[in-house]
Amino acid sequence: MTKKRSKINELEELKLDMRKISNDMEEMCGILNLYMYEDLNYRMNTEFNIIKSQHEKTMLDMNKMIQSIIGSMQYSKELIEDNYSYSVI
Repeated sequence: MTKKRSKINELEELKLDMRKISNDMEEMCGILNLYMYEDLNYRMNTEFNIIKSQHEKTMLDMNKMIQSIIGSMQYSKELIEDNYSYSVI
């Protein structure tokens, strides 16, 4: 009978150890998820800022290009008018 009781006690201790390990594992998974999530957010914020900066530079370059095209068109129009005025004379 004492052998049976000691086996039951040992089994209860093992169950308790398993619960402790399970709780520790859940806690560690939670900590790992927290670090991974925070790291992911940091990387996403950093990448977003880089992409935003590149977008702003691209938009600025596009505006410069549009202004350059408008200036070239105006200059071309002036040249056509000058050329036409010489052909009329």
